[in-house]
Amino acid sequence: MSDARLRGWVRASAPSLALALLGVFVAVPVAIALTPAQSTIVAGQQVDVRATTPPTGWLDGRRGTATLRQIGQTVVELAPLQVRGPLRPQLELGPLVRQQDLGELLDPRKGREERDDAFHAVTHAFLRWYLAATLMLAFVVLGLIAVFSSVWIWIALARASRHEHRPTVAAVWYLLARRIRLAATVALAAAAASWVVAGGLALHDTKAGLGSITSPRELVGAAPVHLRAKGDPLTGYSGAVIGDSRAARLGGPLLVDPSSDDRACKRSSDSLAAQLQTLSPGERVANLACSGATIAQGLIGLQHRGQRSIAPQVSRLLGTAGLRFVVVMVGPNDLAWTDFLKYCYAVTRCDDRVSDGQFDYRLDAFDRSYGDLLAALSALPDHPHIVVVGSYDVFGPDADCGDTRGPAAVPGLNSHNLALLAQRNAQLNAVLSAGAKAYQDAFVVPHLKTLCEPTDTQVGADLQGLADAYPFHPTGVGMVRLAAPVFAAVSAAEAADAG
Repeated sequence: MSDARLRGWVRASAPSLALALLGVFVAVPVAIALTPAQSTIVAGQQVDVRATTPPTGWLDGRRGTATLRQIGQTVVELAPLQVRGPLRPQLELGPLVRQQDLGELLDPRKGREERDDAFHAVTHAFLRWYLAATLMLAFVVLGLIAVFSSVWIWIALARASRHEHRPTVAAVWYLLARRIRLAATVALAAAAASWVVAGGLALHDTKAGLGSITSPRELVGAAPVHLRAKGDPLTGYSGAVIGDSRAARLGGPLLVDPSSDDRACKRSSDSLAAQLQTLSPGERVANLACSGATIAQGLIGLQHRGQRSIAPQVSRLLGTAGLRFVVVMVGPNDLAWTDFLKYCYAVTRCDDRVSDGQFDYRLDAFDRSYGDLLAALSALPDHPHIVVVGSYDVFGPDADCGDTRGPAAVPGLNSHNLALLAQRNAQLNAVLSAGAKAYQDAFVVPHLKTLCEPTDTQVGADLQGLADAYPFHPTGVGMVRLAAPVFAAVSAAEAADAG
C-alpha cells in the first residue's frame, strides 16, 4: 500500500476508531457509574449490589478487589473477591441487623443451605445489575454517537464555509452519512464486545471468589479472624476468664506476686477467675481479663496499657491445651458506656437523636466484632465450653440516692434517664445472648444488688458507688454473686457432657 493510500485509509478510519475508543473508555465507565444498585437480602440484611470501575479502567490489567461500603464507614475490601477488568463488584449495606435476625446462618456447624442461598442472592443481584447496566451502556453509546456525529457535521460545515458555495446541513449529512453509520456500527460493536468480556470476567471471578468464602459474615464486611498463639503458654489450667475490668475486678486487692501484665491490667486477687477457682478446689483458672479491654483491643487484638503491649487474650488461649471452659465478659467498653452514662447525668433527657444514633452505631459495630470473637473462640483447641456473661444493671427503675444525683453541678439521673439506661443495657444483653445462642454457648446474666438498694451493713454493697475509686464495678461481695451463676453454667455444661 502506497503512503498516499495509507494516509487516506487512516483519515477515513480515524472517526470510526475515535468513536470506538469513546465507546470503550468513556461509555463503559459512565454506564457503570449511572446504573443504580440492585437490592437483595442476605441473612435478613439488605445488601445493594452494583459495580465500580477502577481509576485506570481498562488499562488496569491486574486483578482488583471487590469492595463493601456502608453509610458512615470507610470502604472495606473483600479480599476473596478478586476481579479482572473494569467491573469490580461493590456491596452496599443498609442498616445493620442484629444477630438474632441471622439465626443459623452464623452457626459454624449449621446453615450450609442458608449460606448457599446468600451467595446465590448476591450473584443473581449482580446479574440483574449487569442487565440494567447493559441498557444504560446502549443509551450512553447512542448519546456519544449523536454528539460525535453533530461535532463531525459541524467541523465539516466549518471547513466548507471557507469556500464560495456553502453546503447545507442536509448536503453534508448526505456526504457523511455512510461514514457516520460505519463509525456508529464500529462503536456499538466495540462497546458491546468490551462489555461482554468485562461481564464474563466479573461473573467468573465473582463466582470463584464467592466459592472461597466460608461465611456470609465476609459478605457484610467481616472476614474470619485468624489468630496465632502469642505470649507465654498457659499450663496446668482447666479454665480461663477473658474480658474487661469487671472480670479483672478493678479496685480489688492486688495479687501477691503479680506479673507485669497483672499490674498493667490491674487484676485483683478476688477477680472472677479467682472466685471460680475457689468454687472448684484443686483446679486452676487463668485470669486474662484486662482493664479497658475491648474485643478489638484486648481480646482479639493487642491492647496497650501505658508503655506495655498486652498480647490478645484469645491468642493466649490458643497456646493453652486442656482447657475445659472459657468465660467471656465484654461489652461496655466497646460501646464506650461511660460516655453515655456521663451524658445522662448531665442532661434531663439523654435520648436525643444524636445520642440514640451514636448508641445504635456502636452497638452495630459491637455486634459484628462480637461475632468475630465467637468465631475465634469456636476454633480453640480442645473446644472448651464457652460461657458468655451478660451486663448487669447498675440502678433499679426507681433508684434515688447520692449515686443517682451525682455531683452538685449536674441534674443527675431521673426516672426517664434510668429507664433509658436499663433499655440500652437490655439491648446489649440481647446481642450477647443471640451470639451465644448462635454458637450454642452458655449465656448468664448476673443479678447484683443495684446501687441505692438497701444493703446489709456487715456484708456491704455489690457495686462500687460514686464515692468509691471505680464506680459501677463489682465489689468483692459483688464478684462472689457474679461468680455463682457462671460456676453453675460451667457445671451444667460439663454435666451435660458427662451425661
